[in-house]
Amino acid sequence: MKKTLLAASLAVLGLSACGSLNDKTPYEMAQISMARSLKQDHSYNFQGEMRAYLSKPQEGVAPETVSANRQAQALADEASAADEAIAAADAAAAAADAAAASDASPAETEQEAAAAIAAAQDEAAAMQAFIDAYASNMGGKMADYLQEYPALAHYIANGRLKVDGALDLRAEKMELTSELVLQGRNEYTSIKVPMLFNGKDMSVTVDTPALVPVVLGFFTDMPMRERLIHEPIRFTLSDEDKKGLPLRNAMNAFVQAAYSAYSALPPEAFRLKEMDAFGKQTGSRYRVEYSMNTANSRLYNEALLRDFLAKLDELERTTPEAGATAEGYEEVREFARQSLEANQMFDADKMLGSPIFTSLYLDRKGRLLGLRQYMQLNGSKAQALNIDAGVKLFNYGKPVFAFKPQNAKVIEIADLIKSVKSQDAYGLSAIDGYADTAYDSGDVEDIELPQAPNVIEEHVVGRKAS
Repeated sequence: MKKTLLAASLAVLGLSACGSLNDKTPYEMAQISMARSLKQDHSYNFQGEMRAYLSKPQEGVAPETVSANRQAQALADEASAADEAIAAADAAAAAADAAAASDASPAETEQEAAAAIAAAQDEAAAMQAFIDAYASNMGGKMADYLQEYPALAHYIANGRLKVDGALDLRAEKMELTSELVLQGRNEYTSIKVPMLFNGKDMSVTVDTPALVPVVLGFFTDMPMRERLIHEPIRFTLSDEDKKGLPLRNAMNAFVQAAYSAYSALPPEAFRLKEMDAFGKQTGSRYRVEYSMNTANSRLYNEALLRDFLAKLDELERTTPEAGATAEGYEEVREFARQSLEANQMFDADKMLGSPIFTSLYLDRKGRLLGLRQYMQLNGSKAQALNIDAGVKLFNYGKPVFAFKPQNAKVIEIADLIKSVKSQDAYGLSAIDGYADTAYDSGDVEDIELPQAPNVIEEHVVGRKAS
């Protein structure tokens, strides 16, 4: 019986038989890739970049969104109207229940019910007005704005946001180096920020750009000024902050839920697409695409919360984290629920005017070799704003970490704060020589104030006799 169940499970994951994707649907390909990422492909190097540029709508990264925008807007308006009606009905039902449970007169209960309905309608209308005025199709408005300022659009198009790093889930370690590159006529700027995340001690080590030590030097003592030139800064979660919280179990549950939640998307959401130039660079065999529209985002977020809570419950039962309390586990669960509510408020279709498209680039066995996310933001003018980001994955099983800070040469954030506090409240004494000026309180003569400070006293000075 156990062998049968195991075989069935492997078949569902697509990991049995020959291990090839040739006979799999796009949905199955995606699930196989997600399973591989958790089971065996959990350590690698990655490299990618993101760009933003204007183009004709039919020449953008997602030209199909142009014709779909009007239909999507109409459906969104219908859904909004339906939500308002449901909200009003719920408010009326709640008011009726409250009235039935009270001893108030029928006239009073009717007034209360009417007031509750009016309040619910006003709140829904205010929220809808806010979304329509400020948060509706912000991407399209941005595209229109950039066309009004072509120099700014050109400047952004020449810029790149690059990422480089390594991931090892088993070691609970990730390196991330982000780089902002701005290039134009008579100008080249590059700013890098290497970071190392360590899940074992819940720390983040940051190697700051050179300008940061320059600024911090005005607010720290001399020993710290010299250290800031060469040493990175480490932020470690204190024992007090993580007291009772199952942070490592929570991180483990989140990683697994982030992959498993994709199974909640409908099979038709995944499509096998023609290989593009980016996929050819990665040497991929298959390109599987899905879009995070309103419906799919809602399904994914709900599955993410469900799978996270289930996995966290399992870890609490089987491998309880040392020092974690029942209250700590419940605090994490409540935080996850609140995060879901916040995520559900973000509607890419309505707020940006385009869903987020994702392409998975896979080899013959389902290993993820590349990931590309893009969107086309269509405004009311002649051009659309394209946002395109691609990441290549390589060195599976043998990731190379370039940023290796030594404990003896790292500034703990507590020491940096202590150095700042050692100076005066405004950081002025950190400037050399300032404290030695006549403004020092010890160098100012004591001035005797009059007994009645609000009274003007006159003194007559007589002339000396000649």
